[in-house]
Amino acid sequence: MIAYERKNKKAKRRFLLSIGIVSLFAVGIVTYQTLNPKETPVFNEFPVLKLPQSPKEPDRERFILPYETGKKVVDYFNGESGMVDSIVEYEGVFRPSQGVDISNNGEVFPVYSAADGEVIEVTNDPLLGNGIRIQSDNVIITYQSLDKIALKKGDQVKQKDMLGNASTNIYQASLKNHLHLVVEKDGVRIDPNMIFSFQ
Repeated sequence: MIAYERKNKKAKRRFLLSIGIVSLFAVGIVTYQTLNPKETPVFNEFPVLKLPQSPKEPDRERFILPYETGKKVVDYFNGESGMVDSIVEYEGVFRPSQGVDISNNGEVFPVYSAADGEVIEVTNDPLLGNGIRIQSDNVIITYQSLDKIALKKGDQVKQKDMLGNASTNIYQASLKNHLHLVVEKDGVRIDPNMIFSFQ
């Protein structure tokens, strides 16, 4: 009988201690909320729920259009021009072309660096013409179909530095003088419309 009473007293003490801890915790929460009120907007007596914010596009603020005269004439990447235009045919071979083409009615126009960065490659391709790849943090922009390029690998460029003039290439001869832009972010080719506000 004595052992039963001791067990019963221990159980009561544990129960009372548990209630005390829970009560203390609840008082702490109420006190914190009273001292740090958060106003919740209300509409017709119902609290207004905040929707999660969509991620901002800081890249759009960081990059400028790399030209002053001209407009986007072909958008291969997102298929706005249709699936047939998403590929380029040259000598019976069809190839994807993930980027955009800028033209000024076939006239020559200057091409500038869209952001500060470092030249990581300069190319002279017999089909695509002269090209330059510039890295700005985690974004690499390839500018193709240029005339002479005076820069070399390792050169630092500032936003708005002139890279060359839009020129012609054999691969897309029908566009005459134009700029072909390709954008990569974190090693993945992305739609240039994600960083440029084309007109």
